[in-house]
Amino acid sequence: DAHFYPQCTNHSPISSTIGINDFKQCFVLPLFDAFPDLKWVSHEVISDGRTSIVSRFTFSGTHKGKPFAGFQPQNKKISWEGITIIHLDDAGLIYEIRTLFDREELFSQLAGDKKSKENDQKPE
Repeated sequence: DAHFYPQCTNHSPISSTIGINDFKQCFVLPLFDAFPDLKWVSHEVISDGRTSIVSRFTFSGTHKGKPFAGFQPQNKKISWEGITIIHLDDAGLIYEIRTLFDREELFSQLAGDKKSKENDQKPE
């Protein structure tokens, strides 16, 4: 919490929140509740050295916890790639997070229509 501006905003294809508590309740905790083995790998991190950080990442995990985004757990491993852009204020506090990923790809995996891309990834 110490790294976030009290009214930080979060925008993603799944939810938008205002404030750190809303961010945790609506985005972070549901991820860990749905995917107990959730793993985030940052493949690239780019920063301007002052106010902006960009990370290209892969999330992966087994949907064996609670429902997520309206999908019931099917005990299937899924993964999705995305980019997060983080903006910092002059004090170095996070005031905005923008996360971009293919929501339809994620939903397709959650529905059981597609297999995880985790095993298809090329080595870094």
